[in-house]
Amino acid sequence: MAAYITAVGNLGRDPETRAVGSSSVTKLTIACNHKDKNGDVTTWLNADIWGRGGEVAQEHLRKGDPVQVNGEFVARPYTDKANNERISNDVKNASFSFVGKKPEAGQSPAPAQSTGGGVGADPFGDSDIPF
Repeated sequence: MAAYITAVGNLGRDPETRAVGSSSVTKLTIACNHKDKNGDVTTWLNADIWGRGGEVAQEHLRKGDPVQVNGEFVARPYTDKANNERISNDVKNASFSFVGKKPEAGQSPAPAQSTGGGVGADPFGDSDIPF
């Protein structure tokens, strides 16, 4: 059984895209901040976005930009170079949504946009609302 996650955070680095066969995959590294009894905590997520959605992320997102990701959550154990046991928090087959990106100088804020069916997607459109 798969666990699905929706997370909001800021990009820790610019998106990285690479070709895989006839498609492409874009990796996002996201810092999700929250508070607990010991103070501020940052949880890092690695999200893989395939195809056109990843290409859009590569074109429009930069380090520090806020983003929402949705996808299958996988906690993957590994051993680092210093031989310490670690866990990589990965979001596989992810989709993403823009979240309140800061406008450029002289521009008005743009509404949130989605790259496909994420949380808050409007499947009906304005013309289908009966009231």
